[in-house]
Amino acid sequence: LPLGSKIKLIPGHCDPTVNLFDWYVGIRAGKVEALWSVAARGAST
Repeated sequence: LPLGSKIKLIPGHCDPTVNLFDWYVGIRAGKVEALWSVAARGAST
């Protein structure tokens, strides 16, 4: 994939996946509709 490519992520298990990112991007009809901050990013306990 070229740098900057967009992909759709469907996590198999959300806990470790969410922990890796600062933001979730909500997309509807191909357009960004919302940005959700992951407040506990990096927390392991």
